[in-house]
Amino acid sequence: MREKTAVRLAVVTTHPIQYQVPWFRRIAQRKELDLTVLFGSRHGLEQRPDRDFGETFAWDVPMLEGYRSEFLANAAARPSVDEFWGVQTPSMESVLTRDRFDAVLALGWHTRHFWQAFAAADRNRIRLILRGESNLLGPRPFWKSALRRLTLAKTLRQASALLAIGARNRDFYRSHGVPDSKIYDAPYFVDNDWFAEGEREREEARREIGARPGEFIFLFSGKFIPRKRPADLLRAWLSLPEASRESSRVIWVGSGELQGGLEDLARSAPPGKMIFTGFQNQRAIRKFYGAADALVMPSDFGETWGLSANEAMAAGTRVVLSDRVGAAPDLVRPGVTGEVFPCGDLAELRGILQRYVQDARWLQRPEQRSAVRDHIAHFSMDRSTQALLAALRS
Repeated sequence: MREKTAVRLAVVTTHPIQYQVPWFRRIAQRKELDLTVLFGSRHGLEQRPDRDFGETFAWDVPMLEGYRSEFLANAAARPSVDEFWGVQTPSMESVLTRDRFDAVLALGWHTRHFWQAFAAADRNRIRLILRGESNLLGPRPFWKSALRRLTLAKTLRQASALLAIGARNRDFYRSHGVPDSKIYDAPYFVDNDWFAEGEREREEARREIGARPGEFIFLFSGKFIPRKRPADLLRAWLSLPEASRESSRVIWVGSGELQGGLEDLARSAPPGKMIFTGFQNQRAIRKFYGAADALVMPSDFGETWGLSANEAMAAGTRVVLSDRVGAAPDLVRPGVTGEVFPCGDLAELRGILQRYVQDARWLQRPEQRSAVRDHIAHFSMDRSTQALLAALRS
């Protein structure tokens, strides 16, 4: 039963996203909040092509259960959750005023759908809270930077509060003139309990892929696209001494435009050392996180956070991140939860892989994996929910 004074909260996002849905359920359980999620697309609910994965898929876990939601009509001529003009919802203002929402939480600003919510909130004096992923990494054209400062900076400063997913995201807000008093730490998270099941499935998963006791397993999980730089991991591994290659292997979870080239390059590896699983949905992917000993994310600019790292760490698996991965300063405690290397520096990456293979027995000990889980526990739904509540009270 809702409290009579429950805050009517509208969460605005493009479409049901597997990382966000568990949070919606958690928010919906709060008696002091009356939640409705406003979507502009059904992407991910029905079998549709994904541009980067190069496959047709729909999520295999419930995406609409446990919270109230509404799909607004998308007026875009060419619907797409990846393009600014791809999600446009002219009914946004009428919906916000019809249901007399007290506050709007916008989970981004990359489509017009969000900007329609911003304008409606401003005109109707509805509190606006923002949570985005942006950081200051990466070069931007002058015109784009100037345009952003004329539009986004004004919106950021006018918002009632902003939720920072990590250190680099907080710096982004500060650079746009937002005072610290309006920024609340809401560490980026996945459903840690769900992915922790991967640790319990570890031994069975390792047997399934034929891993020998003590063999070190590296994992790449994501889209095989240029900015993810998957070939960096493959080339670094191929340059390891023969003994290290014999004592390790790499699992490739995902798909995308670079897959053919990766598979061609992988043919120079000893048989069975490169395992390509293809795209794995939510129910299947966690066992690979549990089976692995280290997730490697060599991404270039554009990896604003890297939630695959959270998923792996929830299963007890350490992470090796390039310095251009947004999450690196938050998730990596060198020597404890993983390592950071300069993006594109294959010699540095090779050195990390070599050390990990040599230290496999120590790194695979339960207490080492437990230390990884202890750190990622701070990046939780509960902490983000508390940050949201504090922002609403401000």
